[in-house]
Amino acid sequence: MGKKVYTIPHRINESKGTQNLLEKNLIEPIYDLDKFLNSFGNIVEKDDELSSYINSFPLYEEAIKKYKDKIFELELEGRIIIENGYIKPS
Repeated sequence: MGKKVYTIPHRINESKGTQNLLEKNLIEPIYDLDKFLNSFGNIVEKDDELSSYINSFPLYEEAIKKYKDKIFELELEGRIIIENGYIKPS
């Protein structure tokens, strides 16, 4: 399909299939989750503190502590998605 596929590295011999795909350069490893998420660039358009924060793919718990009502509002508007404990722009 021509799409990039990523994996989180495994211990040697833990997943021989993944190891095989990595050796053939068919998939790319993710060593730093924050760096990986930030590689997608800024997705929320506004240039303000909250938007910059959302574009950093923060942890949900931290975001709620910092921007409680705004996070709920953005989620209801469909502008963000909470997935695997992280917030990401939709």
